[in-house]
Amino acid sequence: MFVNILIGKLNQHIMSRKHLLFCYLLVFQALFALSILNSKAIEVVNNLSFDLFSQEHGLSNNQIHCVLQDSKGWMWIGTSQGVCRFDGYRFTVFKNDPDDSTSLKGNLVRVIYEDSKGQLYIGTEDGGLNKFDKEKETFQHIFYHGDSAPLKDVSVTSIMEDHDGNLWVGTETNLYRIEKGNKLTTIKPANLQDFSEYFRVIRTDYSGKIWIGTNRGAYIYHPQTNQAEQLKLPENFSNDEIWEILSDQDGTVLVGTYTFGLFKVNAASLEVKSIPIDPENDRSRTVRAITKDPNGKFWIGTRGGLYLYDNLKGVIAKYFHDDREQKSLVNNSVLCISKDAKGNLWIGTRQGLNLKIDERDKQET
Repeated sequence: MFVNILIGKLNQHIMSRKHLLFCYLLVFQALFALSILNSKAIEVVNNLSFDLFSQEHGLSNNQIHCVLQDSKGWMWIGTSQGVCRFDGYRFTVFKNDPDDSTSLKGNLVRVIYEDSKGQLYIGTEDGGLNKFDKEKETFQHIFYHGDSAPLKDVSVTSIMEDHDGNLWVGTETNLYRIEKGNKLTTIKPANLQDFSEYFRVIRTDYSGKIWIGTNRGAYIYHPQTNQAEQLKLPENFSNDEIWEILSDQDGTVLVGTYTFGLFKVNAASLEVKSIPIDPENDRSRTVRAITKDPNGKFWIGTRGGLYLYDNLKGVIAKYFHDDREQKSLVNNSVLCISKDAKGNLWIGTRQGLNLKIDERDKQET
């Protein structure tokens, strides 16, 4: 009888171990299936070829901060050593010359902007606001001279024209509006005691509100009432550096941050939603550039590569530097993205300028 009891206990122990092993197998299969799903979240990786422009091709420097195509079709490239104009064949470089008072003030170009009248403005580090004379190919320095020179030796970091034709200029400490008649106004919202920020990006949405990205979060400014409100990001995300803002026709605004990635904001209700880019790549949390392509998809430039985002599917493609592929992205740290009239993408990085020709995009959409 004792032997029978012992055998019964042994069988029970063996069955319990089998049951435990079975449970482990179920958990392992579930985790494995989940990992497969996560790995398939980004459908396409490095399926495009990128042309490269660098100092070897005539650029003044390989660190590209901003790119713009003007109304005449010229491409303007802002670098750490001046601004370059590209005619499709060669680069013309404009740099500071201490002996030439009509040369570019400052060499590190932060922003290039063309207004509705075709006037080109260039904001530089410690060089203020430069207005380009297309006939003489010289520069006029706006609000730089005289006793009252608020833009002298300051860093102009952002430029935007509003619906009324006023020019908004952001610096490392102040936000200005240049009205018709060349009147300069310092923006001080009536409801905020302190509005001295690093104004990195200025955009307007389709309702006329001004969206402002600073080193301490994003603000929405209402010109009619001179009131500003800070955009409330989800908990633990507030007061982050804002690097990019893009207003879309569907009434949403995409906001790129330095630490917490990408957010989508309802422009009317200001409801905020976090958009995951690449959880396995921490550097993808720094979103410096956002551009919408002709297909309605968004190109997201991060410190960890270039991503393609679809409103319905999420992130569907990823592009990064590969030493084995000469036509891959030249560097993973993307500083800017600009779309030209043909839909081509110009991607500025820390090691050169990439060009993606729209016709080469063969992926299924």
